[in-house]
Amino acid sequence: LTGYSKNQIKTFDTKAAADFSKPEDLLSFQPKVLVVSPGIDLKTAWIEKLRHSGAQLTSELDLACQHLENEKVIGITGSMGKSTTTSLLAEAAKSIFGSTFAGGNLGFPLADYVCAVLENNRSRAEWIILELSSYQLENCEHLTTDVS
Repeated sequence: LTGYSKNQIKTFDTKAAADFSKPEDLLSFQPKVLVVSPGIDLKTAWIEKLRHSGAQLTSELDLACQHLENEKVIGITGSMGKSTTTSLLAEAAKSIFGSTFAGGNLGFPLADYVCAVLENNRSRAEWIILELSSYQLENCEHLTTDVS
């Protein structure tokens, strides 16, 4: 997240070590942005309460998509064959174009790619091939694909 200091960024998890483990404690912090993990029900009462208080809901994938520039994106979703299709397309793209990134719900999150690019640890890929779960898609406003 750009525009926020490290002391403004907090974590919440009911099952693992985090800054907050109870929704009421997170609510008292009054976050402006809530990065929700895929699969978490966005209609949960405390998430709805945050949304109605003005908090923005987003996801890892959505944050990462905001930093893409000229990369061509292929998005693969569905109930069966996503991983196989993603892997095969990634290998084909790599052999033709060289500069690719494959990930999303398979392998590395898109945020890993974006961080590496922003930290100058890798160049931008010509093609990004993403396996996308239905949970990732439900909270991803900024995802634009060239091929789906």
